This record gives sequence, C-alpha cells and structure tokens, in this order.
Amino acid sequence: MAQLVTTPLTPRATAALTEFGRACEATARTLHLTPGDLVIIDNRVTVHGRTAFHPRYDGADRWLQRTYVTTDLRRSRDHRPHDGHILDR
Repeated sequence: MAQLVTTPLTPRATAALTEFGRACEATARTLHLTPGDLVIIDNRVTVHGRTAFHPRYDGADRWLQRTYVTTDLRRSRDHRPHDGHILDR
C-alpha cells in the first residue's frame, strides 16, 4: 500500500483512510508515457499521482506542466484581475 500523507486522528478515520487506500490500489492504472505524450487529468473526478524517480539533470527528465481550465468564467471572476483571462493567485 502507498505511504500515507495524511495522519488519521481517530480509529474511525484510520479505518476509513485504510479502506480508501485499498480502493485506490484496487482501481489504480499505470500509464507508460513516451516523449511527446500528453495526459490531461480532471482533478474533480480523478485521484492521481506519480511514481518516484531519480532525475539525471541531463535535459531528458520528465517535465510536468500544470494548467487550469474552466468552463464557466463567471465563477472565477473574483480571481481574474480586470475580468481578464489569467487567474491571480
């Protein structure tokens, strides 16, 4: 089972976290990507992670790029200066 990154505070929480971990392990799928592949993950419906690796720092290591996509600009209006297209952190 994967290493816990959340510490349960009660026995009930421990049981729930263990059950959740087992469910994730049972349904996990591994993707082997090649240069030029693109994976798009919807964080609203997917639990995801990456395997550990040791970088070589030779310019050929994996590159992760985060982007944000919205289908309703009205809901993000308060986070976009001057009602623009860029979110303000």
